[in-house]
Amino acid sequence: WETVSRSLSNLLNSLSQAKDEQIVESIKTLCDRVQSARLLEKHGLKVDLALLDEYSKDKSHERTLLRKLLSKAAQHRKQTDDMWDHLWDDACIVCDLIFGASNYEQILAEFCRVLLQINRFITAERFLDGKDGVRLSQAVAEKVILTTGRELFYGAKSFSSPEVSKAKQCFLTVPESRIIRKELEFISSLESVLQFGLDLRPCDVKHISEKTDIFDMILKQDPSAYTNVSGLIQFADSLHLSSKQDHLLIKLKLAKSGFESGDVDFALDFASLFINETFVPAADFVITVMRSIDLAAVETDFL
Repeated sequence: WETVSRSLSNLLNSLSQAKDEQIVESIKTLCDRVQSARLLEKHGLKVDLALLDEYSKDKSHERTLLRKLLSKAAQHRKQTDDMWDHLWDDACIVCDLIFGASNYEQILAEFCRVLLQINRFITAERFLDGKDGVRLSQAVAEKVILTTGRELFYGAKSFSSPEVSKAKQCFLTVPESRIIRKELEFISSLESVLQFGLDLRPCDVKHISEKTDIFDMILKQDPSAYTNVSGLIQFADSLHLSSKQDHLLIKLKLAKSGFESGDVDFALDFASLFINETFVPAADFVITVMRSIDLAAVETDFL
């Protein structure tokens, strides 16, 4: 590449006075492609000039090229801060040569993402603090950390898996963020679900659309768990399901489970609560409970 680059540079210099600007511009573009290919290959990524030319036509390919380059770099056996600093410099040069004015915040975000993925947390923190005057906005930094931490966590097969510890460490790179701290607390809370007899794996959590679904899983695993009202409500609080509405929804699940288990008195106590709170989602349940008992026996309570 160096020989080709030198030859093209000499040719470009000899044509600098040429009247055909199109030829000069074409050779200059080719020089940029050759220099880019040389810098990419220096870090282990071999890319032909035709592909670089194709990428240059659409700026959305900048992220594609970056991810290919960073993926290669992440596979290097010997990684140092100097290596990542040189890679940053070269990546910025390549993106400038191929795509013109580069989105340096996007480049920095991709670097931080990969560094977090491969557990180079100290280096990631340094990049999160900014590079060459480029710094991620708080929203972008939080998005990178949340996305990467969740990928690590949801990829774990058990709570004892190293990926869970790595996910926590990833979130701790910006511990002052309220959003990230909330995510960290959520993960820590999920670890306590084992006390309710539910063998929930991190990879299973990924498919749970609503946090309250976890209580359905607990009750399915252990139908008698409905009696542990205070423990489950405390668990709900740790999951940030702490509003009055959240508590009533969970109590409705417990009341239904108790009723299905034949514990009518338990269900009746909650039916009374739902009536007093005018909790509309429990209306059908209350009607079902009332129809199943001797109304004369509870007339003084409800009529």
